[in-house]
Amino acid sequence: MSCDEEERGTIKLPTKSFSLVRRAIADAYNKLQDNSFLAAQALFEEASLLAKGKRRPIRWDEIMRQAVEVVEKKHSTISYDRWSPRPMSKFSGVDWDELDVQVLKYKEKVVDGRTIHERRLFRPLKKDFKHASLTENSYTVLIGLSHTPEIHANFQD
Repeated sequence: MSCDEEERGTIKLPTKSFSLVRRAIADAYNKLQDNSFLAAQALFEEASLLAKGKRRPIRWDEIMRQAVEVVEKKHSTISYDRWSPRPMSKFSGVDWDELDVQVLKYKEKVVDGRTIHERRLFRPLKKDFKHASLTENSYTVLIGLSHTPEIHANFQD
């Protein structure tokens, strides 16, 4: 491992193994996308409950932070290892900052001839969390937690 925790190189696979590796990467990515969609739905529900009854302007950063804490708390279980119990979240590996962008978007509003960009909650749509198909020759897969580097997979038959 290099000192920057980054490795580069080429992996050569036999033809028979190529399709298995490709399918495994696509399946792992698709599971991550499904998990991200479920997390975005839960985040939207909690943020809409927290924002209900608030006066404008709404402090969205504070509401989204609270919503993430509530979602993490609701969807976690206690895992016991050798040393101590620790909470394990159903949504581990989800990039909450990325979901914030999916759930909280800007909407243009015209007031007195001026265009105002206002942040609003939008229900996440399944189509926004695209799956990797096996017919594509190149796609980027983010593996692990939000602080891990992206893995670029270029498949050429």
